Order: sequence, then C-alpha cells, then structure tokens
Amino acid sequence: MLYFVLKYLHVVGAVVLLGTGSGIAFFMQLTSAENPPLSRALPESL
Repeated sequence: MLYFVLKYLHVVGAVVLLGTGSGIAFFMQLTSAENPPLSRALPESL
C-alpha cells in the first residue's frame, strides 16, 4: 500500500513540475515574441 501512495505522489509531483516548466516556457516565448529584448532594455530617451 505504501508503495502505491509513494508512486502516486511521485507521478503527481512530476506532472506539477512538468506543467510549471512548460507554462513558464510558454509565457517566456510569448513575451519575447511580442517585443524584442533590446527594446525592453533601453529607455525611450536614448
């Protein structure tokens, strides 16, 4: 019984980590496609 509980927790943890990583990568890709990094780094006055 303990084996299946630990296995279940392991699978749930892996899914959470995978989902978090893919979500971060998706939104990072989305923001870098909207505005290039150089335009975000330099102020308008330059």
